[in-house]
Amino acid sequence: MTETTGKSAAAALAKELLRERIALVNDLGNQIDAHKTKVALVEEARSAEQEAADAARVSYGLALAGGWTAKDLRNAGLIVPAAPRAKRTTTTATTSEPNASAHADGDHGQD
Repeated sequence: MTETTGKSAAAALAKELLRERIALVNDLGNQIDAHKTKVALVEEARSAEQEAADAARVSYGLALAGGWTAKDLRNAGLIVPAAPRAKRTTTTATTSEPNASAHADGDHGQD
């Protein structure tokens, strides 16, 4: 009967350890879900901010077309959000010459 008690104690311990590990994984999952929710909210806020900035720039153009000067609007404190900058694409310098490393060493193909 001692064997059964030993097995029962081992099983109970294993279940407790498993419960603790499951709790950790559940907490991790909840935190990841919360992060994903916040990321989505940030994206929505960025989109709403961009739409509002676009609308302000359109209104600014209409004010200019209606006879206001940029200086008058600026003096009135009506500063329009800047337009987003175009994303720059970076290119790596590539050489079409097969002996580019030889040229870099100062050997310009001369014998």
